[in-house]
Amino acid sequence: MGEYIMAAALFVAAVEFGYYVRRLSQSKVAIHEQGFVVHRGSNRPTFAWDEIECLTERVVHEGLPLKGVTGKLSARIMGKKAYRYTVARNDGEAFLSDNNVVPRGALLAGPLRTAQRSHDFRWSTETD
Repeated sequence: MGEYIMAAALFVAAVEFGYYVRRLSQSKVAIHEQGFVVHRGSNRPTFAWDEIECLTERVVHEGLPLKGVTGKLSARIMGKKAYRYTVARNDGEAFLSDNNVVPRGALLAGPLRTAQRSHDFRWSTETD
């Protein structure tokens, strides 16, 4: 009896994981002159440039912790940076973006930086 319950639980978990991956793969961001819209299925929050309170850019150095690896191989394994952006609106709603949420999310940096200069919201950068 326990095997059937475990099999059913694993099946439900696999289906939920599939829906989660599908939602992530369908996420898009449309940037407009007045702000940007996050497309996540039927949920489409809008972030107007003048409603943004702050933006936090987090630079994460991703890689494998390998001991004794040096030279070009080390640069290939350890040389990847990931950028994660958290945009907070004045009303407290926030949008988190990284490559797992929005494909090629680093392309947001240019439009966000331009908007930050013209609308003067706070921008902070954190590194690991």
